[in-house]
Amino acid sequence: MAKKHRLYFYFHLSAYTGARRGELCALRWSDFDGNTITINKSRTKAGNEVVELNSTKGGTNGQRRVVLDPETVDAFNAHRKGQLIERMALGSAWTDTGYVFTREDGLPIDLHTPTHLFAKIASKAGLRHIRLHDLRHLHATELLRLGEPLHVVAQRLGHRDAMVTATVYAHVSDQQAETASSRFANAVNGNHS
Repeated sequence: MAKKHRLYFYFHLSAYTGARRGELCALRWSDFDGNTITINKSRTKAGNEVVELNSTKGGTNGQRRVVLDPETVDAFNAHRKGQLIERMALGSAWTDTGYVFTREDGLPIDLHTPTHLFAKIASKAGLRHIRLHDLRHLHATELLRLGEPLHVVAQRLGHRDAMVTATVYAHVSDQQAETASSRFANAVNGNHS
């Protein structure tokens, strides 16, 4: 259902990178270099106006590089192809803004569009209430559950301090702690299961 929507890749990239809504809305094609994205801007509301900040909430000096898996790189290229088709169809009516996620006319998408669209798609799919921001939590939780080091997850999320990541996702550590003694005993006894 979601894969059919022109902004499907927005949700894919959100889940596969843990990027914030404003960071993805500010993402430009120049931020994609083949297998990584540089997250160094964020679009946000300031009063009644949308502004683009030349920084993000976290990361190193408000920017970070996030390595993409091959499937996401392929999806990135497919999204670019789709946008080029839209651009050619619109001709001179297309506005070249350089954004990855645009309206059909090339202008940047409204900040609330992904949130509302995600809620609508999730509802049609019969999912329990799930927020767009929950894709960010999914990304972090799964990486930690799979044993990815805390500092790596913190960097991907743009947390300046890994303790923020540890605090927000402590429930994952608690689950892992429950199996730690058995895993240790199995390793010491030569049972590597």
